[in-house]
Amino acid sequence: MLLSGDCKDLLDCLSSWGSPSDPSIHSIIDDILVDLSAFDSRDVLFIPRDENYLAHNIARWAAFCNIDGPIAISSIPSSVLTGDEEM
Repeated sequence: MLLSGDCKDLLDCLSSWGSPSDPSIHSIIDDILVDLSAFDSRDVLFIPRDENYLAHNIARWAAFCNIDGPIAISSIPSSVLTGDEEM
């Protein structure tokens, strides 16, 4: 399992290199770690947001539109995919 993202604090917690700076999310981190234990191995890769703009734009768009669950790529506006529009 390769887990990548732009939230270094979260990725550090999921790599067992640290604990969350916000104690209120500790149980969420624990739940994620339980789910990840189903995989034989996991690698964590930090990607700075400016290098991961596509994932960032899609996540912001989905949150803005209150979308939860799988998203068909065809339903994402081209402005979100190209980064032409700030959410």
